[in-house]
Amino acid sequence: MNTLGAPVSLDTEFTGEQIQAFQAMELGPVFELIRKRASTAQLALQAVDLSELALAVTSCQGCGLCESRKQTVFGKGALQADWMLIANAPSAEDDFDGEPASGDIGKLLNAVLASVGMQHEQQVYFTTAVKCMPAAQRLPSVSEWRACQPILQRQIAQVNPRALLLMGESAAHSVLGLDQSLDEMRGKIHEVEIAGAQYSAVVTYSPDQVLSKPMLKARVWRDVMLMRAAPGEPTR
Repeated sequence: MNTLGAPVSLDTEFTGEQIQAFQAMELGPVFELIRKRASTAQLALQAVDLSELALAVTSCQGCGLCESRKQTVFGKGALQADWMLIANAPSAEDDFDGEPASGDIGKLLNAVLASVGMQHEQQVYFTTAVKCMPAAQRLPSVSEWRACQPILQRQIAQVNPRALLLMGESAAHSVLGLDQSLDEMRGKIHEVEIAGAQYSAVVTYSPDQVLSKPMLKARVWRDVMLMRAAPGEPTR
């Protein structure tokens, strides 16, 4: 039992209501220490909008990826997007710039979107399944993308897109929860429930796969065209 005046362990799991109370009390540095130990589910729960969620992610230590990042990579694009593009993880350029779809990957995605008449600045939101770059540009492990799932799900719910394009196996597994290969998940419109809403989702190759194997561009284009056939607004 904790006696009067004894310190509370920073490993304590706090409820969303407690976290909000810490904020209301303006505990400053003390709360920052507590927040760094909060679970990703708690970080997601306390954020009332995208800006608060992005700020919470900067202090996340929910998995070992926090040790390899230069900075967190949250998301960018239209806040009321028609499409949400979710890649596996930030690239080295993303990690340097602090936003997804940087450099050659950004040019590739913009070209793909333009080919089907989508305007990335007005209709599309970009993000990644995990918000920190894995060392050596490897794929996120199962434990890493699972640790980031509450953040991603909260992000999807707050953007509330018409459809999700899942670019890579880690992104697809994180959102759909299917134990299938990428090729098994491609070629169909999936339906997934997130925070009480139904979303249409299409799976395709990751941007780095396409850059290393340009012959995949035609397959990605077909997948993106399939997105155009996805049902309309999410139903609650």
